[in-house]
Amino acid sequence: MNPSRRQLIKSIASGYVVVSVSSLSLFSCKQKPKVKSDFSYPQGLASADPQPDSIVLWTHVEDTKRDSSDIALTLQIALDEQFSQGVIEQKVIAPKERDNTVRVHVKGLQAHTTYYYRFLAPDNGSSPIGRTWTAPRHEDEVELSVAVASCQHYTTGYFSAYRRLINDDKQAKKIDMILHTGDFLYEMDFVAIPDLNRNKVSLTNPDGSERTVMPFPDGEKLKKGWTIAKTLADFRHLYKKYIADPDLMEARRLYPFVYVWDDHELFNDYWQGHLPHGVYQNRKVNANQAWFEYMPCALNDAWVGPANKNYAHDFKHPGKLEDVQEPQFDDDYLNTEPNNLKAIYSLAIFRSLRWGKLVDLFAIDGRSYRGDRGVPKEILSVGVVPYPTDPLDPEFVETMNAGRTANNGNPPDTVIYEGKVVDNVRKNSPIGSMLGRKQKNWLKESLKNSSARWKPILNNTPFMRFGFDVSFKPGGKSGGIFWSDSWDGYPIERREMMKFIRDEKISNVVSLTGDRHAHYAGYIYDDYDAENPSSIIPEFACASISAPCRILSQNTVTQKNPDLADLVVGDGKAINYENDMSPTLNAWMLFGAQTARAMAKGDMNKAEKEKRDDINPHMLYADNDAYGFLVATFTQEKVSVDFIATQEPVKKYGDKGPAQRRKVTYSTKAWTPGSQPQLTFEGVDGSKPILGLRDD
Repeated sequence: MNPSRRQLIKSIASGYVVVSVSSLSLFSCKQKPKVKSDFSYPQGLASADPQPDSIVLWTHVEDTKRDSSDIALTLQIALDEQFSQGVIEQKVIAPKERDNTVRVHVKGLQAHTTYYYRFLAPDNGSSPIGRTWTAPRHEDEVELSVAVASCQHYTTGYFSAYRRLINDDKQAKKIDMILHTGDFLYEMDFVAIPDLNRNKVSLTNPDGSERTVMPFPDGEKLKKGWTIAKTLADFRHLYKKYIADPDLMEARRLYPFVYVWDDHELFNDYWQGHLPHGVYQNRKVNANQAWFEYMPCALNDAWVGPANKNYAHDFKHPGKLEDVQEPQFDDDYLNTEPNNLKAIYSLAIFRSLRWGKLVDLFAIDGRSYRGDRGVPKEILSVGVVPYPTDPLDPEFVETMNAGRTANNGNPPDTVIYEGKVVDNVRKNSPIGSMLGRKQKNWLKESLKNSSARWKPILNNTPFMRFGFDVSFKPGGKSGGIFWSDSWDGYPIERREMMKFIRDEKISNVVSLTGDRHAHYAGYIYDDYDAENPSSIIPEFACASISAPCRILSQNTVTQKNPDLADLVVGDGKAINYENDMSPTLNAWMLFGAQTARAMAKGDMNKAEKEKRDDINPHMLYADNDAYGFLVATFTQEKVSVDFIATQEPVKKYGDKGPAQRRKVTYSTKAWTPGSQPQLTFEGVDGSKPILGLRDD
């Protein structure tokens, strides 16, 4: 048996198939679909990671008559929806050990070409017909439009923003890919959160049943009363629930996606094989395997990129691991204990994609190699997820992040936390890294060597500093830090990356991200604490698809704090706002506490007079009660970004989708090496975000 044949059989058995087109002589596909079938495709089908000559295709199939083992499918690919211009008709296997999922990396295709595809079951029962396309040739100058989505929680909202995206694009026909920044699913049901009019939310499925992920096949009960995913069966269960949402399933059918993960694909605030309540390497492996089975992407066969290296690789089960609780940290905060290394290296997803000669996209993993969160969980106590009572002094966060290197290698024994002297629990820790050494060096080399006009980074969490004005409190700063699980908790590495881009004179780098459940636009500085910082790159962060918008989620933390509660949520009726809850958080983040407090009391004249221009001067747009997505379009001259805010996803909108509340547009022209980017506000279509625009 020749090696290629042996590899094909091995690929088929594993559920990952590589198929090459030997020629493009067209034919009419022989096997025809059957209307009635014993097989179903409850999660539809999907495509991902387009390259000039290849695309990854995926489906999950179920035998409705029996508990199936391996299922033999036929993949058909054609240039038309009638499949009269067939390109491929290939047998593939959806193996039981991969939960009857199959992913096919189809190679040898024509560049920048639309293809239609479907899977046929053994009795010719057909999946839906998928639509996808390949990328242009690397040497061709072709514009790129991407939609960016983030944070979809099944039990707190419908995924209807995807339907708005699909319907809008029927007219525009511009979106080439959907980039998902992570939190594709959540590992648990949330505690019930009311909507923006303080009404109880009750969601149902199309059949009238409650929209819930419970019960899990196994699950783990936490002391908080939540049940979370634990086993491989649990994580598979979650993906099946989520992907079966009709709006998400339709988006995956119509567009190729590019995925990275954040924390909720495993557990809130996890890092490496560590969860906040212990070390769980086996659970990390379970989450990795389920992600690999249900999230199609090119890993082993990802493009080597400008770094001329590809570290991404398919899932490989490391076998049974011990959840060893005694970490062995190196200088990069990597836990080198063998079980931890085997868990995190069972799957690698950071990778490069290229769209013509215009765009090199770098998809990064901000979870698997990072050190512990910026502020230790031991001193955080507010809410069901760890928060400080009040925003923290950035110098305190810096000391925590620096660990044993603080104060030139002489870290203090104690620190001041919320007015109290506490032990410095990071005194002997390494510097906290977000990316890990290997990934960070890869990203630097990729950015430096890229010949593309634009170099967007698909980031699981924003680079941007989110400062909160607590200068009204004794000793309070105008830019306190709340969210230390993001890049705000890793300021040293953020400075390192931005200074690298600055010093190497790398232009036209852009961050595309999500995570914060709100729309934001602004600049990333080389050093936020410098007297005269420089703008290095722009950042565009999209709101959530359905996870509670920022003011709802933030309100669960601050509502019992009388000093902060009205800085997040105000009385919408007092200012004739569209919802009962108004986003005073917009004003707090852009103009300071006094503006937010005046808005909360309904005094908009005073709110205008109290505006400060030294509050987060790098942030231009904050839309904290938004849901939706953004669309970024890259041309030779500029990148334009439309932030789409949709109606709250707590009602069924059907095929029409939710209405657009507003579209806010920013752009930045390509800038020359050594200069700084300049964001331009292009206007608003629809209602303005109240006190959410610096340039308004």
